[in-house]
Amino acid sequence: MTEFRTIDMHSHWFPEELCNGLRARTAPPQIVRKDNGKEALESGFSSSDIPGMESIDSRLANMDANQVGHAVLSLTTVY
Repeated sequence: MTEFRTIDMHSHWFPEELCNGLRARTAPPQIVRKDNGKEALESGFSSSDIPGMESIDSRLANMDANQVGHAVLSLTTVY
């Protein structure tokens, strides 16, 4: 019998390379360090704390733990 595994059709990815590019910017969208030491994504509309960096290995381990067989990734939207 084949085990059913879920397909995640909406999954955002915030890779280190994207973060580094946003940190290098001097105008929104950009990542800035706030007074409290945390990083925030500054867009043209809002400011929000950025999620912790996630490796491919940790993403795959989380998928396995939740029986997700495939995930459709898109870059986190910034504008």
